[in-house]
Amino acid sequence: MLTTYNVLQDINSLLESFIEPRHTVHELSNVDFEEKEGEITVKYLVPGAKIEDIDIQLENNTLKVSYDRKNDTKEHRYIRKERTSNRFARTIKLPYKVDGDAAAASLKEGVLRIVLKKSPDALPKKITIK
Repeated sequence: MLTTYNVLQDINSLLESFIEPRHTVHELSNVDFEEKEGEITVKYLVPGAKIEDIDIQLENNTLKVSYDRKNDTKEHRYIRKERTSNRFARTIKLPYKVDGDAAAASLKEGVLRIVLKKSPDALPKKITIK
């Protein structure tokens, strides 16, 4: 199992959304986690994001992903604009230690894909009875 549902985290997030000024930092939505054979694959939907605008950090068993959606009103004359320029961020506590040196990320067709391999410390070890 990758994560446990935490009601208090949802309540805190809701309370913070009332306190937080509008159009600053929002949580990235639409994230999928897949675990198989010693690795976690994380997929985020980031439509229109460019590689240079995305920041991915791995620290103390926590994955932090953020990106800035730039305002392009200088380049285009909009009749109506509903997508604002925002900074999006998501911080996720991982279920086990991962090897930061083996981490890989790719961006294709608006999907950010991050592959994290289990740290050798987190892999099962056979204990011999003496």
